[in-house]
Order: sequence, then structure tokens, then C-alpha cells
Amino acid sequence: AKNGETNPGFDVLLGSLLSNNSNVKYPSKYNFNLQYFLPENTKSFFKYAGSLTTPNCQEVVNWIVMKDFITVSNEQIDRLRFLVDGHGDEMKTVVREVQPLKGRT
Repeated sequence: AKNGETNPGFDVLLGSLLSNNSNVKYPSKYNFNLQYFLPENTKSFFKYAGSLTTPNCQEVVNWIVMKDFITVSNEQIDRLRFLVDGHGDEMKTVVREVQPLKGRT
């Protein structure tokens, strides 16, 4: 995503995540259109075999990256910073080291 207009689908998602009671293990089901999370052009994308983004980083994922972006607003990005995990701890950016190519190009 890139900075731009407010994304209506993102507001619904954030609303459900931010209003979730810490005593509730799974958030309620919300009805929203997944199309909000895809760009208009869904025919141009990149696909590659990769790994999970968290340790142990198993190589079991087929990633699909859209060529075009969706937009989210600065306010929506700021609201993400208030999310906590299931233990009540702040969610932090996971930055992992570059991994060996292991035969990939």
C-alpha cells in the first residue's frame, strides 16, 4: 500500500481489530469486501516461492505481489500503531536479515 486516500475496507478491518476486547480470543466476524485490498488491475502481479516472515522462516510460502498499489491514509497507518497482540504487547515491525538465495535468482 502507499500513502493516499482513505481505504474504506481498511477502516472496517481496523475497526474490528481496535474494538476487540482483550478477553475475546477471536474477533467477531465482520462483513467487508476483500476487493478493497486489491488494486483495480488484478492481472499484473509477481509470484515467487519464498518463506515465512517470522522465525523459523520456513520456505513454504508462494508469495503473490501485485504490480499496482492500493492506498491507505496516514491516519489509518497511525491507527495500526495501536494494535497489540494476543498477550497485550505492542505489535512491532519484524525486520529479518536477508536470507541466502538457496538456488533462487
